Amino acid sequence: MRYLHYVLASLALALLSGQSWAQPGVDAAPGSYVEGEVVIALEGVHARAELEQAATDSGLALHQLYPDSGLGLLHAPADMPLEDALALAAELPGVRIAQPNCIYRIPMGRKVAGPRPPEAAARFTPNDPDFGRQWHMAMVGAEAAWDAERGEPSVVIAVVDTGVAYRDGGGFAQMEDLAGVSFVAGRDFIDDDATPDDQNGHGTHVTGTIAQATNNSLGVTGLAHHCSIMPVRALGGDGTGTTLTVARAVEWAVENGADVVNLSLGAAFAGQVELDILKEAAEAGAVLVGASGNSGSDSVDFPASSPYVIGVGAVQVDRTRASYSSYGPGLDLVAPGGNIDLDQDSDGSSDGVYQNTFFVDQGDSVTDTGKYYYVEGTSQATPHVSAAAALLLSHGLTGSPPWQAVRTVLRESADDLGPAGDDPQYGAGLLRVDRALDQMGTARTYSVSGRVTLGGSGLSGVTVTAGLVSDTTDSVGNYSLTGLAPGEHTVQPSKIGLRFIPASRTLDLSADRTNVDFQATMSLTADLTAGLHMVSVPVDPDPAFESAEAIFGAGSTALYAYDPATSAYSAVSGEPTPGQGYFIRIPDSRTASVQGSVPGGTSVRRSLVRGYNLLGSLRTSTPMRLTDLTFDDGGTSLTYAEAVAAGAVQPYGWVYDSAADGYRLMHPDLAGAVEQIPPWGALFLEALQPIDVLIPASEGSSVSSRTVARGYALRLDVEGASCALARISGRTQALLAPAPPGAEAGVTLRALSATEDRFDLEVAPTEERRGDPVVVRVEGMEHLPRHLTAQLTVKETGRAVSLRRQSWIELPALDGARTLVVRVMPRTLSLSLTIHAAATARGVATVEYRVSAPATVSAVVLNQAGRVVARIGGGIVSPGVHQLSWAGRSDGGTSLPAGDYRIELRADSEAGETARATARVHWQGGR
Repeated sequence: MRYLHYVLASLALALLSGQSWAQPGVDAAPGSYVEGEVVIALEGVHARAELEQAATDSGLALHQLYPDSGLGLLHAPADMPLEDALALAAELPGVRIAQPNCIYRIPMGRKVAGPRPPEAAARFTPNDPDFGRQWHMAMVGAEAAWDAERGEPSVVIAVVDTGVAYRDGGGFAQMEDLAGVSFVAGRDFIDDDATPDDQNGHGTHVTGTIAQATNNSLGVTGLAHHCSIMPVRALGGDGTGTTLTVARAVEWAVENGADVVNLSLGAAFAGQVELDILKEAAEAGAVLVGASGNSGSDSVDFPASSPYVIGVGAVQVDRTRASYSSYGPGLDLVAPGGNIDLDQDSDGSSDGVYQNTFFVDQGDSVTDTGKYYYVEGTSQATPHVSAAAALLLSHGLTGSPPWQAVRTVLRESADDLGPAGDDPQYGAGLLRVDRALDQMGTARTYSVSGRVTLGGSGLSGVTVTAGLVSDTTDSVGNYSLTGLAPGEHTVQPSKIGLRFIPASRTLDLSADRTNVDFQATMSLTADLTAGLHMVSVPVDPDPAFESAEAIFGAGSTALYAYDPATSAYSAVSGEPTPGQGYFIRIPDSRTASVQGSVPGGTSVRRSLVRGYNLLGSLRTSTPMRLTDLTFDDGGTSLTYAEAVAAGAVQPYGWVYDSAADGYRLMHPDLAGAVEQIPPWGALFLEALQPIDVLIPASEGSSVSSRTVARGYALRLDVEGASCALARISGRTQALLAPAPPGAEAGVTLRALSATEDRFDLEVAPTEERRGDPVVVRVEGMEHLPRHLTAQLTVKETGRAVSLRRQSWIELPALDGARTLVVRVMPRTLSLSLTIHAAATARGVATVEYRVSAPATVSAVVLNQAGRVVARIGGGIVSPGVHQLSWAGRSDGGTSLPAGDYRIELRADSEAGETARATARVHWQGGR
């Protein structure tokens, strides 16, 4: 069996099983787990050294690690509360489950020694001399059953218990009446070896009921005596085990070929590890049978309470529930368990279940091979059911899953006890093996098939289950579930991101084949922040989601569609259309949700008119790129690249960035441009002529396929008005996007011209903002090729900034139009500063200097004592020769005396380089 690491929902299991189960550590009562121990289940394979170190760092100690099952055991300090240890363990690398190490025990039953069997006398099959003391065999119809089936050695029953006295050697001896029984290799999970010898006696007694040697003129009988026994020791000599020993034992048994697993043991508390193991064992085809417990309460012990285990209670000779037998949800049926205080059959012997074993708590030795005991308990009832399951499988019972087929036949053939029908005291009733085998002659298996559709088309990849039987829909949406046992089944489809109509269908199978169809509908969500958004709704909404408020929540505006003919927006009152893009304003952060179906076919056709068209993605889980669009030009099919080359559409689109409150250019491979839009996304695409676009409805790859960038895109924003400064395929362009709905830009922005290395734009205030300061920002410099730099200049004032050092510039008191110049130029990475000339004339000292790269230049004036007497304001300059001048005044405006002065210049490049130069001038003094 593969370890699937499948985690069941705890609440669902608790409801299904009636089990005393809780989140690990929350309700575990002292005594139900081993103090100071935490069991961990790992996701995947992890190096012991790494896990050991992480545990040590957390104050825990890794005691055991079992890579074969992905389980481990941690020890916690004595003063550490269980809750704290579980929390620390859950944070270790690779740990998917951390839970207490639950304690499993033999249900406490009573026993009494019986007489040694007399010498065999001539009698009919079976000839075992003490068969007459086995009232319990007659109660389940053993003799009639043996006429039909006595078992096949190929059917293996694992007895997960205290071990079995199955061999001679190592200080142990085989029970005399187990000679001739077929044993397969077992395992000891207490001592971790290959010799699961019984050091208690309980497992041997249980094994006798299943397969004691029969018709051998010795002792007593076993119900499935021709089947094979796999001894698996999970409980020690004291009759107790833990999560680790029991879980590993069940997993190993099934992986090594056990068809039936007998679990005459129980725990008051169980964790997720055990739940996972039982589910995986049942999925692998094993039939699991467990004892309900001997507390006499209305709560069935775990694992019998699990939905994947056939839970067995006990009755005494008069077919009434034994007072010790636990009952309630999870109980499937009852079998003979006995009562050693009674002799209801008046045979002069105790009414216990009679088998060949020893018991160390009765003073026996593990080599006492000839003793026989009457024992009472649900541990003794359970092997009757395990043997019955093995006989059914030997007799050819089919059905998927096997445990459900066996469970159905055993329940339907049981003698109804107590109130009519299923009841908490007896489940479906008393085990009758003979009737179960008879019923097999008429037992049938059933099939359920059908089709799953989405938007009228068959949907592939949907998992459809009925219990543990599953199938995945093919390319046209068909599925088929075969080999189902008779009875009630719930058929349920599932696929991430989808809902189904109906969600499931419960059937009581009585026909050979039943057809059940399902219609899929998308269930989608999207997280949105407050602000303006450009969105799509990628499905045809169900009736409950036909308005913006139903999808995007209360307080959101209507959806606004764009009309290219008028460049105007209008509110949409009806349901959104797949393939259409919209604007919407969201008042706060929230999750939008919609349910619906994708349109039929693989794409949606939209007719584009000349101008900007607002398109919406149909993708529900992967992004969409411009190159995913195809076009139809009068019957000619075009790819995106072909449509661009034909002059039908622009080679770019626009997406609205809600966080930046402005547009960004969209392009498949342009540095600084948006490459793709997410699910629920939309874009503006400018058509240069009427043409049809086909928007794909199928999911595409989310892996970027960016090629070498063919240019760059910067974003210039002025008080809400924005444009892209782009170089696409060698052409420099200043591109303006449509204004969003309700735009309140404080300025108008107009592109004047664009040359190979320069963009000229005009910005002017609106009447409402005239005279206010305005900030101009340029973003995306990190996407500009490294060998280039850019400079922003206000033409009217000459003020400039290097955009690699500062991304903004302020225009104070904007009262008229200003021209913004963005120059893109080669970037010199080695800065030099040299003096060309220095002279004084007409009361002004002038210094002429050269810089080799764009830089910020400043200067100070020093007197003969080396004291700074004046500072000369600098600014951003481009590579080349420039001048600065000094009029002989101090920073305070005082005229300085005549004499020699030094002017020290400093240049700082955007690359972080600094260069200095000094010029000497003679100042004649002021007038």
